[in-house]
Amino acid sequence: MLYPVAPEIPFRGDGILILLAAATKYDMDAVQSFIRAEVSRKKLLSSSIVGGAFHVYAVAYSKRLVPEMATAARETLRYPLTFEYLGYSLRSFEGGALRDLADFRLRSIGNFSLNLKSVSHRTRGPSKIWMGCPACPVTRTSRSGNDTRTLPPWFESGNDTRHLPPWLEFLYSGPILARRFTETIPTSAQLCDRYMKALQSHVKEKDCNFCMKVHILEGEKYCETLRDISTKAWNVPAPGERPETPPTLLTVSRN
Repeated sequence: MLYPVAPEIPFRGDGILILLAAATKYDMDAVQSFIRAEVSRKKLLSSSIVGGAFHVYAVAYSKRLVPEMATAARETLRYPLTFEYLGYSLRSFEGGALRDLADFRLRSIGNFSLNLKSVSHRTRGPSKIWMGCPACPVTRTSRSGNDTRTLPPWFESGNDTRHLPPWLEFLYSGPILARRFTETIPTSAQLCDRYMKALQSHVKEKDCNFCMKVHILEGEKYCETLRDISTKAWNVPAPGERPETPPTLLTVSRN
């Protein structure tokens, strides 16, 4: 009687991908499933080496291993897409691999930027909850031009335009299309961490009871919105994946 024997998984990423390619070529579905489960459980294709994610992507691309190609492509969002970070992995790129990765990066940045812009709208976006902060700059329009300063709400007039408080500048410090490949896309945890650090610094410096109260009442919901922005940007269709629906953007209430 023959008993199924689990395949021995290579230690190095290249060996894992070669084994997966062979299992795919010979329709060994059970072997593929076992290898991918072990790779996922032990994070065998993860690499802390600069350029490691790019190398895994390039090899997976050359062997048409779509799940591994997509996962590695998303991992590259943690690093700038520059020759410095591509490093030794650049030699592994074949055909349209780099072009497809660049296209994926642009679509991710576009999704991230558009959603972040909608969230940071001062009257319609979720960030409007911070508009009562005493530190909000106000632009006063007069015949001599525009003058931006910090004014208390009771001192404003009908010609004044109130802006988001300066501590929310982290919303504008992420990747934008103008910088394309030199920026990274923060994970949901990183984006929320930026929010918490900016808020804590503001409250400590300005002793702002307003923002502290808003955070207590609505901070978790706001942070969830930020996490959603990052998740949507990381989950745009990667190379090899076919989009089933148009790119997902956040729906912002106009109430």
